[in-house]
Amino acid sequence: MLDFFNSHVKRIHDQCIPLRTCSNRKKLNPWYNNEIKRSMLERDMAYDDWRKAPPELTYLFNKVIETSIFPSFWKQAKVLPLRKKPHINTIQNLRPISILCSLSKALEKLLEKQMSCHLSENNLLSPVQAGFRKGQGIQTAAVGVYDELAAIVDGRGSAVLLLLDFSKAFDTIPHGKLCAKLETQFYFSGPAVNLVASYLDGRTQTVFCDDQCSDSGEVSSGVAQGSVIGPLLFCCHANDLPTILKHCSIQMYADDVQLFVGRNGPCARELVRMVNEDLASIHEWCERNKLVVNQAKSKALFVKGARRNVAPNSSLPSLQLDGERIVWTESASNLGFVFQADLQWDELIH
Repeated sequence: MLDFFNSHVKRIHDQCIPLRTCSNRKKLNPWYNNEIKRSMLERDMAYDDWRKAPPELTYLFNKVIETSIFPSFWKQAKVLPLRKKPHINTIQNLRPISILCSLSKALEKLLEKQMSCHLSENNLLSPVQAGFRKGQGIQTAAVGVYDELAAIVDGRGSAVLLLLDFSKAFDTIPHGKLCAKLETQFYFSGPAVNLVASYLDGRTQTVFCDDQCSDSGEVSSGVAQGSVIGPLLFCCHANDLPTILKHCSIQMYADDVQLFVGRNGPCARELVRMVNEDLASIHEWCERNKLVVNQAKSKALFVKGARRNVAPNSSLPSLQLDGERIVWTESASNLGFVFQADLQWDELIH
């Protein structure tokens, strides 16, 4: 029955979006995004034509939801390594983008709307999570934190701002743990959880680079970068992170985490002690949820007013996570902005 279902999916897919051959196309530059643009075009066509979809497609989408079985034909990803930093020969400087089946993403869009509606109507997502939510965005996450830090400094206080970087956050989510959270914390029905589990399990990917490709490999954890519901699933997985903090305030944009705590008067050691206590809790939470903080890319700022005489960073107590130090710095990139310890904008402007 499952083989028949998957073959039926492939037939409808070929009817709605015919497969294209690469024989007459120029060889793609692996660091360019023509392939992604083509995938987005096909996806948009699928979205735009949804209300005029053939009855076979409507039937198929409904059958996927009714049976909680996501077709295996739609779980095959073509991965393109895109450059995110210089030196493309270093694998850490590449971002794997998954080119997924266009009809799969059309169905994902419908599922994402239903999931977002459920989460919003029942107020289930943490208010400090600004990622991929209607009416919120990068400005919400960054400017809100800046305003709170400015208020502390205006009251002649000081603060510690900690910018945490998760290593391959979208790739390490354990499927079983995520599905358990959807059921117990977000009150997804049994069939809905089963559909998400079917969507996550049994996925495969093949890496394409220039005119070569790798063998197909199984994906045992994480959500595909390039999927529609992947970012929302990550937000659900990390939703309980704020609840484990004792001292720090937190603002999140998907996997970008800002921690901050402030006080009046000369209190650097006390602030650092409070942050270190919360960092220990974060480390335990990460171990339970199979996420890893990259201490080398995480940054800390001791925020003070521009005119205040404060001891240099070298004299500040160290911040530590799992025995590794987090570097103090005078400025750091944060969600497209450059935050400075004196709350000025010199580096961003120049």
